[in-house]
Amino acid sequence: MNAKYNSRFVLTIALVLFSTLPLLAATTGSLSLSGVVAPSLSITISPDANATNLPVGTTVSGLKIGSVNELTNNKAGYTVTLSSGNGGYLREVNAGNVASGLTDSLHYTLSYNDNTFDLANGTATISNVSQRTTGGGTTNSLYISFGAQDLNADTYSDTLTFTIAAK
Repeated sequence: MNAKYNSRFVLTIALVLFSTLPLLAATTGSLSLSGVVAPSLSITISPDANATNLPVGTTVSGLKIGSVNELTNNKAGYTVTLSSGNGGYLREVNAGNVASGLTDSLHYTLSYNDNTFDLANGTATISNVSQRTTGGGTTNSLYISFGAQDLNADTYSDTLTFTIAAK
């Protein structure tokens, strides 16, 4: 009878344990969520037709030559610098005149975001912003001005380089 008593005891203990298991289950849980936004920093230059068809030799004041779109999601902001390959001069490109030293050049200034810049030193900071841009970025127009000058018949050019940097 002892074995029968032990069997009942084990069966009773098992029933008690199994019936209390749902009481031991958790009633709340948690799930952690996270994501990462990758840094975004870009600049897009959109030249106008005037940029490659400047009326060199005449006086030009505030001729639109292009647009610049600045874009970043850096909350501290960004800067944009502009540099000129020829130090703020349109220079004659004819190889014969260049070789003979008989080249002409035409000094110009640029206007961007209601500020005028002379690139005689080669580089200027044209945007200094202390916050991120909104969705599509910030677009500003670029204008050129120069005076009339008696120049050699030739093509005159310069290369502008825009650089955006996060703060």
